[in-house]
Amino acid sequence: METIYRRLMMAQPSLLLFLCLTILMLTVFATTGSVVIDVTHLPEHCETRAVDGKYVAVHYVGKLTDGTEFDNSFARGEPIEFQLGVGRVIPGWEEGIQGMCVGEKRHLEIPPHLGYGNEGIGPIPGGATLVFDVELVRITDEPQNSAQDDGYPGYDTYQTFGGEESFDEGDEQLGEVDLSGMQMYGDEDDGPAEWA
Repeated sequence: METIYRRLMMAQPSLLLFLCLTILMLTVFATTGSVVIDVTHLPEHCETRAVDGKYVAVHYVGKLTDGTEFDNSFARGEPIEFQLGVGRVIPGWEEGIQGMCVGEKRHLEIPPHLGYGNEGIGPIPGGATLVFDVELVRITDEPQNSAQDDGYPGYDTYQTFGGEESFDEGDEQLGEVDLSGMQMYGDEDDGPAEWA
């Protein structure tokens, strides 16, 4: 072992730098995999593709790698709608939905660092690889559905609550949300509160 060390120390600096960079790259690629995208259905015609800034409506089934289903928009009868490229969903969805056509179906395998990381959320344990079967049903320039589901693909809700492992309406965690920017207009019967 000492002989190998001496040889490396005597090697040209460029060779030593190359070896160090190679080891670093292998380490980075081993821990930062990308989304695995498998197109399971591609429509015959594709006039518009999902790109940053567009609003997309997506039906999906979300599972863990052991087959445990944790969410299903088909069962609810309502796709999730969000603006692509603004961080409304987990990074794995941002990557996996890019370039889809209306009617296209994909199978996505999302590594933990592009999902919910080491913390997890709700029934999704920390460090979980997520499996989604998604179908793009609509692409528009403006939102079409005002009542949005902040379900499991959503990322902003998770960040709002400080990365807690789970939260339900009525939990003590709701008391920790900063509501100082909220201002009520009119009486209670005038409708929902608005942000100032």
